[in-house]
Amino acid sequence: VEKIWDRETGLERLADSIKENLNKGPVNLIAVSGLIQEILAEIGESNFWGDSKLIIGTQQIQKFSKVYNDYNYPQPEMYIKDGLNEEKIKVQEIRNTDRYLELATSRKQLKSQPRGVTYHVKNRNINFEEPIVEDKNEPNYFHVALSSHAFSDDIFDYINNVSPKEVMTDSSRSETTARVMAKKINEQFSGIKAYPSL
Repeated sequence: VEKIWDRETGLERLADSIKENLNKGPVNLIAVSGLIQEILAEIGESNFWGDSKLIIGTQQIQKFSKVYNDYNYPQPEMYIKDGLNEEKIKVQEIRNTDRYLELATSRKQLKSQPRGVTYHVKNRNINFEEPIVEDKNEPNYFHVALSSHAFSDDIFDYINNVSPKEVMTDSSRSETTARVMAKKINEQFSGIKAYPSL
């Protein structure tokens, strides 16, 4: 299967799909902090958040959103599900409506069977033919292949533009991934020595 999309295209498609489904019913978005805010900013282009959408989040997500908002990544206002009692009551009222976006950093933060459409964004399967793939066993549950990090193609473009003599790949999270990336860089670029930071 050949990947025919890049990170920017994947982000745009996800934002468009979320907007379309928010007009039909509840939407759930699971992603890591930082990536959630980037997705919210992409959705918010063309003043989408100006129509007083109902957003449910956590205190942690709200804190990250305030920082991103300060750095020109427009973020929507949100109701906090782990906040004060008044806010928890408002969240329950919102969940009884048909149109809201619930944000989570893990599947555990959502109900076991969340209503509506769920997008689970993870740094895996980034070589899917399409960036958004419906789960084979769970209807209305979509796996989204996006990362808060650059894809290999983006890294290769960066290396090509910078023309370094050496590249060290980060092995702090995964030695295997660092070795594989160093090997790919060595294969792609003659004259550049790449090695993992072991």
